Amino acid sequence: MVGIRDIPYDETLPQLPMALDASVMLEKFQATMFETEQFSHRFRVTDCEVVYVKYKPQKPCTVCYQVVIRDISTNQVHTQLHSARIFESGGSTPRYTNAQHLPLIPPYCGKALIHIPEFEMVIWSFPNDRKLGALPQLTNPGLLQEQLLPELIVQLFGQGWTIIRATTEVMNYVPRYSCTVKVMIQMRNRELAEKQSLIVYGKTYVDQKSGENAYAVMHELWKTDARTSGKFRMAQPAWYDPTHHIFWQFAVPGATLLQYDMKSPHFAKLLGKTGETIAAFHTLPMTGAGHRKLSDRVSRLQQSNLALSHLKPHVIQLFQHIITLLIEQVEELGDQPETTLHGDLHFKNFIVDGTSVAMIDLDEIGRGSPFHDVGSCVSFLLYQGLEAGLSDSRIEELVKVFVQGYRKRVIWEVPEPVLRWYVVAALIDERVSRCLKKAKPGTVEQIERLLKLAYRLVSGTQKIPMGDSLFWSDERPSPHQLLRTK
Repeated sequence: MVGIRDIPYDETLPQLPMALDASVMLEKFQATMFETEQFSHRFRVTDCEVVYVKYKPQKPCTVCYQVVIRDISTNQVHTQLHSARIFESGGSTPRYTNAQHLPLIPPYCGKALIHIPEFEMVIWSFPNDRKLGALPQLTNPGLLQEQLLPELIVQLFGQGWTIIRATTEVMNYVPRYSCTVKVMIQMRNRELAEKQSLIVYGKTYVDQKSGENAYAVMHELWKTDARTSGKFRMAQPAWYDPTHHIFWQFAVPGATLLQYDMKSPHFAKLLGKTGETIAAFHTLPMTGAGHRKLSDRVSRLQQSNLALSHLKPHVIQLFQHIITLLIEQVEELGDQPETTLHGDLHFKNFIVDGTSVAMIDLDEIGRGSPFHDVGSCVSFLLYQGLEAGLSDSRIEELVKVFVQGYRKRVIWEVPEPVLRWYVVAALIDERVSRCLKKAKPGTVEQIERLLKLAYRLVSGTQKIPMGDSLFWSDERPSPHQLLRTK
């Protein structure tokens, strides 16, 4: 259950705390999602979880729920996704009326479209999505095998192949924006007397431009010397389907870095390899990538204050003080190299195969300071270390190994004050903001813990409790050379 006190109050959406309370929504789903009273007695909603929240103050809020349904007659259990839009007073009825006229796909059970007027909420049952028209074909094995895969197979292998079987698994769903599906294919060619099995990932986007850009970027990266020589590993782009806005790519063997135990000795070695992988990526040439300015990050930091404005007064005060220090220190950062940037680095976007580390999710590449990426990765490492209950010395060791892996593969300097600034900026802009958006139990405590860590880093008033050489080996600047406060 999401604690009511963890949810910001918004006068435009006063119903938001109730809509983000999983126990309340469990009852609402049970009462509204079934067409008849007979179905309502047969199917029972046994669990409800908020898995995604996109919230901006005074704007419609998007929420994704994962609902568990049990068929009492057969005792079978099914998990179903539902994406909801929460509107201002009077805003849901016209949206619901318009949506009813659109082609809708019946879900496993229940209605394809649900209206909860008292919450000003319209709910789409997966695979229905107002913005992602290809979801029904991409997530249904039968439709996938008949309508989407034949052309993909022709593009990859030529004529003569018959698809025997296709199975799917939804890997990541961002309502109204994108969905990534893992597809396992078995096929045969009678003329060649061959059978093949392969795994591909299909990602559908809200518009054609996003998918086209993602394919073009991946195709360019795939041809680089670093990739062909084995210095940089990534997923191989397969094909872009312009009709359905689907970007296809081959699977990379292995497991995500997030799946590894941070307490194991092997994890430290993997972090060193991860730093080397990021360094190799930063040296790749890339044309046409958008520029990511420092001023944009500063603007996001200032705007994020709005999302925290309803939290406890001492939390707001601490947050504002950190933002003030960050802005004051911008002038001290100086000139920085410009490199190819990933833009969303965390442990899920690294695939480990033995001791080899590959980078995935490369569809938002840009150009800018490499410390955007490095700072993001260090902030995620600090966040995960705190969540996993690692000791200070263990977190210090992991951060040092990661940064040293990165530094030994690049020709530019990695100044401590600059890296420290970007780490704090990422803690605020990425980790704190995402904690709030997830709106899970313990959000307030989690945010306070991250803000205290960010303050110790940015102010230098005390050492972060992870050892004297948080980012640097002994021959590098000491921890007393912290960012100074004006």
